[in-house]
Amino acid sequence: IEGDIKKLKQLRTAAFGSPQEQASSGAAGQAPNIAGSAGEAVDYAYVAANKPAYYGFGDEGPNTYDCSGLTKMAWKAAGKSLPHNAAAQYGETARISRSELKPGDLVFYRNLKHVAIYVGGGMIIDASRQGEPVKKRSINVMTPHSYGRVR
Repeated sequence: IEGDIKKLKQLRTAAFGSPQEQASSGAAGQAPNIAGSAGEAVDYAYVAANKPAYYGFGDEGPNTYDCSGLTKMAWKAAGKSLPHNAAAQYGETARISRSELKPGDLVFYRNLKHVAIYVGGGMIIDASRQGEPVKKRSINVMTPHSYGRVR
């Protein structure tokens, strides 16, 4: 029985990570391994979603963010400067198409009144509503307006 338990624990760890990794990954799960500054920005967003941090109008963290505050601070962690406003961030990013999206790119919604960070696999992390946590969700949670790449 002890041998079977050990083998089952090894299988669980191989499939889901160690119990410590599972506990620290939170609701958003573990961040994907992405190289460069985009990876640093995505890692920051995952940390906020896994805390969890919450929405707070005009906030830039570390425990509350609004949408552009989250993307600003995620990219600040990667050494890039963005303004604290979704429309202004749109103006500071290069236009790309949906088919060109890579983790770290920004996704704009609601006529440039909302922004999220793309984390890959058709998912974003954003701060969306008062009282709700920063969370990972489908890019299609609302109709995207446009896409931008931080320069």
